Amino acid sequence: MGNPASKATQPANEGWRAYVIIGVAALVLMLPALFTGQMIHDSFWIDIVWADQFTSVLKSGTLYPRWLPWSYDGLGAPIFYFYPPLAFYLTALFGLLGISTYGSLIAAFGTALAASGLSMFNWLRGWTKRPLLAALFYMAAPYHLMDFYRRGALAEFAAFAFIPLVALGMRRAIGTRSPAWLALAYAGLILTHLPAALLASVLLIAPWGIVATMRDRQAAAPLAIGIGLGLGLAAIYLVPMQMLRGEISTHYMLSIAQYQAANWSLIAPDRWPSIAGAMLLAGLCGIMVFAALGLIASRRRDPWAWGAVAVCAVAAGLLPGFWSLPLVANTQFPWRALMLAEFLLATGFALTSMRPLFAALAVTPMIALSAVLLKPVHELDPTRPTDWFERHLDVREYVPRGAPDEASWYAKWAMALSARHKMPMQDGPFTIAPRFYFPAWEVICHGRKVATTPDPETRLLRWRGGSAGCSAEIGITPFEFAGVGLSLLSLILLIGIARRKQGEIVRPPT
Repeated sequence: MGNPASKATQPANEGWRAYVIIGVAALVLMLPALFTGQMIHDSFWIDIVWADQFTSVLKSGTLYPRWLPWSYDGLGAPIFYFYPPLAFYLTALFGLLGISTYGSLIAAFGTALAASGLSMFNWLRGWTKRPLLAALFYMAAPYHLMDFYRRGALAEFAAFAFIPLVALGMRRAIGTRSPAWLALAYAGLILTHLPAALLASVLLIAPWGIVATMRDRQAAAPLAIGIGLGLGLAAIYLVPMQMLRGEISTHYMLSIAQYQAANWSLIAPDRWPSIAGAMLLAGLCGIMVFAALGLIASRRRDPWAWGAVAVCAVAAGLLPGFWSLPLVANTQFPWRALMLAEFLLATGFALTSMRPLFAALAVTPMIALSAVLLKPVHELDPTRPTDWFERHLDVREYVPRGAPDEASWYAKWAMALSARHKMPMQDGPFTIAPRFYFPAWEVICHGRKVATTPDPETRLLRWRGGSAGCSAEIGITPFEFAGVGLSLLSLILLIGIARRKQGEIVRPPT
């Protein structure tokens, strides 16, 4: 990946006017969602279940709500031990202002949309020809809107705002030798959406870093330090997530065909979980490649447009074995890589010397699909009970490993299990509590801490002895302490490096 031109071009629409235009554009793109009923299809329903509890637990005084107490009809779930929390702090911000859960979710989507445009504009300003127009194109690109209107993928949608910031951090690390911005942006991306961070690492950061290091070996150190410190800053989430993942049923999700990214390869139709889904992936890749080739026609050595073609090829499954690589295989959906393709396309669009008419023709298919995607969807799953929000039914993969598979993962099984254990019950020498087991539980009986174990049959919390005089609370695991310690250490190192860099004469960014 080539570096941005070192010689700045004439800035366009800089300053507060650009910010106002981006804000208005975000509002316009959100209007269909503001004038329709509540959307609960795809990921919207789980966003609501999680945002409702996250805000409530945060309001009660827990600064990092990892355990959601009402999930699975009151059995509880360790959702944010494993799911990045940053997007849900955004929903909580609006929830704490008194906005309803669904209202705060829509406000969070709108804020994330505006933030993606602002970050894209600031990445492009000062060295490209049309930073504002490209930022608006990035906001209105089809996968951007599909992530909201069709998928309701809050965390992934919020990650759109961090990808340009990571690129800006890369540019500063290469040009000024300062890793601070890269560390903060990379940590923010990890804490927002882990699959997006992984794909950005493999498909954007690594190629660009290799090319930059081949051109200038001194760029390797600040890039490595920035990435390392970013991982360290995110350790507050990464360490518990990694060390405790054996406690939940992630194997359930990874065993389902539609969540195996390799099955969506466009050259292996016999493995497609859904023909419609594969055709949508093919359409998205096709129109993005069409736009990229239009940019390449006017600027043949455009690394950004060529990068978009390469990412689309990877998303389509044309790179054998890629989606089966360790870690990459767990990203679930190959179309998530199209976030990066849209970023690369927007950057190439900002740099192109094409005449406006030809540039418009190149991106017309993308914008036409975006217009179709602006229509809200209201799809109801008839198998879900009408009171699923009140009962906070949750996704199957966060129940304890070994929990019984008696029926549907979100309805009959959870209802039956909780009905049998509404109150602590005695089972021989043990007490079984109506809570799912997790290592963070601490049970205090008559002033003394007692050992907890999962009940072999139900995987509910149990301890030896009676329930009288006992209380159970979620505590802090050693892995959480370790994660906080690593994050604090990384923050101290980052501050030290930033202060030292302030006293040095640095090269201008390139």
